[in-house]
Amino acid sequence: MQMFSNGAIQADVVLIQLAPGAGGRPYSMGLAHDYTVDSARCARLVIAELNADMPWTHGAELPPDIHIDHWVQANEPPLTIPPAKIGDVERAIGEHVAALVPDGATLQAGVGSLPDAVLKQLHSHRDLGFHSGVFGDAAGQLVQCGVITNARKGIDVGISVCNTVSGSADLYKWVHENPTLNVLSGRYTHAASVIAQISCLHAVNSALEVDLTGQVNSESVGGRKLGGIGGLLDFCHAARQSASGGRAITVLPSTADGGMQSRIVVSLEGNPATVGRGDVDVVVTEFGVADLRQATLTQRAERLIAIAAPHFREELLHAWRKSTWGKRAWH
Repeated sequence: MQMFSNGAIQADVVLIQLAPGAGGRPYSMGLAHDYTVDSARCARLVIAELNADMPWTHGAELPPDIHIDHWVQANEPPLTIPPAKIGDVERAIGEHVAALVPDGATLQAGVGSLPDAVLKQLHSHRDLGFHSGVFGDAAGQLVQCGVITNARKGIDVGISVCNTVSGSADLYKWVHENPTLNVLSGRYTHAASVIAQISCLHAVNSALEVDLTGQVNSESVGGRKLGGIGGLLDFCHAARQSASGGRAITVLPSTADGGMQSRIVVSLEGNPATVGRGDVDVVVTEFGVADLRQATLTQRAERLIAIAAPHFREELLHAWRKSTWGKRAWH
């Protein structure tokens, strides 16, 4: 976003999809308030697609300095995302995370099977807040049933904050002109100066693998790129510094490839360490919770092995003791 705003990257053509202005109000970017505006300010050509089915959202109003060169009419409704499939593994992870989240905490979580599974386990909680990059159906349901009230989040009281809305047509109807949800620029949602003010922030983010020192890989496996960093580090850092007991929680199934490969590994083996071991508080699999805060390397390895799939634990322990870090810890 900053690279677009400072001119380091200049887009040639920018397409913006807009919701019609409501009651004399300006057009709204509706479901996404990301880097599009910044890129439009420096673009040679800006095309706006007006979509009558796009929800009008608070906070995503089109800034008056954006010049539109051409207008077109949309013929299709906004893209919807089907609900994620939640199985026993995801459900167990959700239960473990829910036990870590106190009443009054503010949540950051994405969309997909693991974040949805976590959110669906929070229906007995009270006065939760929400400040995240993405707002999906599971978060919307918690607002509608009174679990997310945003009463105790410290900032934006009474308002859920996100950068993007992604989900079903029913969710899009609910967010339309809804003052309890603000779709704000990433300059706000991911700003350190903003999220540092959030009380008891619990950032829940998924990973591809975690090594026995606590390093988290959320980007690639075997040289194959599967994801990006996004706002992961922003929220991890903020959660660890949040007042009233915030936490950076990493979630992942214990295995991949139908149980043939452990996601708890001795070493990342050339895959990126998206999150360094010093920035991870808690790792959760379906087998439990590994609290890595103030833990030695040996304690980290032991706790992570304990939440690995049972049939990989002995192998992991043996490999750890033979590894460079393990030899230093055991001798």
